[in-house]
Amino acid sequence: MPPRQLLRLLATPTRNKALAAKTDIRRCRTSPDAGPGSDRMSTPTGRQSARLILGLPRNIPLMNAPRLIVGLGNPTDQHAHDRHNAGFWFIDALLRHYPGQMRPDAKFLGDVGEVRIGTQVVRLLKPMTYMNRSGQSVGALARFYRLEPADILVAYDELDLMPGSARLKLGGSSTHNGLRDITAHLGTPRYWRLRLGIGHPRSLNLNKSVVDFVLGKPSQSDQQLIDQAIDRSVDHLPILMRDGWEIATQQLHSADPTMQAKKEAKGSSPKGETGEKTRRSAPEDA
Repeated sequence: MPPRQLLRLLATPTRNKALAAKTDIRRCRTSPDAGPGSDRMSTPTGRQSARLILGLPRNIPLMNAPRLIVGLGNPTDQHAHDRHNAGFWFIDALLRHYPGQMRPDAKFLGDVGEVRIGTQVVRLLKPMTYMNRSGQSVGALARFYRLEPADILVAYDELDLMPGSARLKLGGSSTHNGLRDITAHLGTPRYWRLRLGIGHPRSLNLNKSVVDFVLGKPSQSDQQLIDQAIDRSVDHLPILMRDGWEIATQQLHSADPTMQAKKEAKGSSPKGETGEKTRRSAPEDA
């Protein structure tokens, strides 16, 4: 094949990809019925929707599965039942579903193990460094096995979600000390997270500081909801390993009872009634 023809052939996919990206952006920017100057966003669907939900750039594939699952928590029996140990609880639940065993490994500053989910073998890690230094453990294992940040899934306790909720997410900033240390040691926040809702003292009407809350034991009803969210997340792991992040995320989120409750509440309230009354009663020059 002549060199010029070969160069043209190699350049074609790049041009097509750039054109597709431009078309997707244009399609997503405004809705078809938006008028001139409108900044209304259309409701994305399918693959585009999954990327927006996950905050996923185009250069990160949705089909890759995690090679390392990390559960965050604090070691010792003193902290075994703390809300802050939800990540440890996730690893424990995973090991109840799949044959495997954790063992201490000083090289990685934590307990490590392996399980087979479907056709794939996944490494497991519980950092034993205490929460604020979790990145030392995760970074050591990631460097040793040459893992990319996008190969890692970190399960942790999430204050911004209510008990019973579990969501997948890629990257983003966080005030969670364990995640902040992992980000520092990986050099990027672009790793996957499994956010296990524990609620917030304000949302649960508890007169506690955040520190006392996360280092405290949940109520029996909240513990049951957290356990259900963990089991639901473990049940979705085969989907994640087989079908990738997009499908697993959509199915896990659609199975979230807190999201279903929000949809039902939104559907039962009369549309625009309150807003219309407010606008009518307000002075025109307000």
